[in-house]
Amino acid sequence: PPGGATPRPAVWFRLGFAARRHRAVPPLPPAMPDPTSAAVVVGVAALAGAANAVAGGGSLLTYPTLVALGVGPVAANATSTVALWPGSLASMWGYRRELAGGRTWVAALAAPSIAGGLAGALLLLWGGDAWFARLVPWLVLGATLLFMLQRPLLVLAR
Repeated sequence: PPGGATPRPAVWFRLGFAARRHRAVPPLPPAMPDPTSAAVVVGVAALAGAANAVAGGGSLLTYPTLVALGVGPVAANATSTVALWPGSLASMWGYRRELAGGRTWVAALAAPSIAGGLAGALLLLWGGDAWFARLVPWLVLGATLLFMLQRPLLVLAR
């Protein structure tokens, strides 16, 4: 293999009736980023954590930063999600009194949220970087529309 990289075995992913064999796996980014990139990532992560604690949307900062630094789209999405989890949990703990009356709401949304997360993860594995890179603008548009329409949707739901 070029560059002395260890070849990775072909992996079969199966999703419903569609199966796709992935042969080309993008190279992994360097194990240790340069100091400037590391400083950018730390700074953006701090801003994203603050944004998530207040209103959400922190991944709109972390994802493009990681992609700009050379991380593939799927790996950037996974990294962003995992990196922002602690802040989300801390925010939930901080707002626990305000969330106390939401047990019914949490119970109603837990199953669809888990199912959507699982379906999204499987689609990422099936589709790969190129497919996900084409999908991202539409996901951002959908999230933006939901953010803009949240009040009217809440009024309709009640």
